[in-house]
Amino acid sequence: MFQENLREETQNKILGNSNLIVVAICTALCMIFMKTGFFSLVFLAPLGYAVLVSGSVWITFFAVAAANLVISALLNLLSRSTGNFMMEIFYFSSLFLAYIWAVGGKNLRSAYRFMIAAAAGSLAFFFFIWVSRGDIAEILAEMSQILSSVLVSSNEAFEVFTSDRVLEMMQIISVRGGIFVSMLFMLFLNRQLALGALRFMKKDKNIRFLDLDKFVVPSNIIWYLTITLAVVVITSLLRIEILEILSWNVLVAGIILFMVQGTGVVMHLLSKRSSFFRIAFAVLLFFLLISPLGFIAIIALFILGVAENWLSLRKKPLVNSQTG
Repeated sequence: MFQENLREETQNKILGNSNLIVVAICTALCMIFMKTGFFSLVFLAPLGYAVLVSGSVWITFFAVAAANLVISALLNLLSRSTGNFMMEIFYFSSLFLAYIWAVGGKNLRSAYRFMIAAAAGSLAFFFFIWVSRGDIAEILAEMSQILSSVLVSSNEAFEVFTSDRVLEMMQIISVRGGIFVSMLFMLFLNRQLALGALRFMKKDKNIRFLDLDKFVVPSNIIWYLTITLAVVVITSLLRIEILEILSWNVLVAGIILFMVQGTGVVMHLLSKRSSFFRIAFAVLLFFLLISPLGFIAIIALFILGVAENWLSLRKKPLVNSQTG
């Protein structure tokens, strides 16, 4: 009995040490990706892998937060930067925590965790912009000039899109769901890459990237969505900008949920088809979404998701399912 307990304690200690090594390596990769700009869009993916392997949200967070603080302080000291050092630390620490919790949290459906994480990341980003609005304004002005010149050079009909007009449109779209959607996409992409790396390293084909064919939005969400749409219209007419911006973001979140449900319906229907047909359809849908017809595809998925509330589009409605 004593030998068995000793063997178990030794195995747990070895496993714990190996997990710490994984966290350390993944933290280093995250810092390299983020600070060098190499794979900057997916710099969070190593942290997702660390959480999935170690099972610890807090150890991973404290490791990367401490590493970012030390490295950022050294780089700031060496470059003698005049930027807002502490705001950068705040923003990236908030983003680390939101993503790590979204990947490793247990007490809430993953779809809702990622929605909350994207909202938290967006708020941190807005706060960062508000404090650093001087630097951000210069960056946005440069981007608007580039976009304006591209539009005008591609088609004379776009001559009305001056740099000031493009800048105004960028600001309107970004605060009314644009940043939220971008943040959600980035978090989701990094999560998928982390799962892909785990599946490759563990050689476990049972690790699934998505379970959308089982995802169902609670039926009462459609009424909250309807109320939110009414609030958007009313606040827009009354020019109550703060409430309008908040309601727009809530509306976009609800639309995304029903789009995911619509995608789940499509995946359920495709599950009866051959592998070749499913792959061909997925490729077609991908190119459709990035084409000028992408807006039509998004509307179609949204309508399909809403229709699932009243029509049995899947054989066995999984209203109480906690998958996703």
